[in-house]
Amino acid sequence: MTQSHFPYRWSDREKYVLKIKPNRANDIYIVDYALYDKRRAEITVTLGERNSFTNAEVGDMHRAAARTLIPIAEYKGGFEKPVVLIDRELSFDEVEIVSGPHKDSFDR
Repeated sequence: MTQSHFPYRWSDREKYVLKIKPNRANDIYIVDYALYDKRRAEITVTLGERNSFTNAEVGDMHRAAARTLIPIAEYKGGFEKPVVLIDRELSFDEVEIVSGPHKDSFDR
């Protein structure tokens, strides 16, 4: 993917690749982020001379995806762009460092 797919980056937090292996599914959800992208595209064509979104428009994009939020244990497949959200602290045995630290183009 190109950088444009990730408009918000914190290079100081992107130095490691992690593997997440939850021991339990509580407080883990999945959303279809394709609806965010679709709503963003719909709003983009209405911007006219503006070059940024209003807070209300950004909220509308997030709500589009949020309407698909379900517990991961109930997910049966079919999301176009599934994104997993973890809403709890992970224990040390649920996280493994795969590689890192890494440098990228932001580390100058």
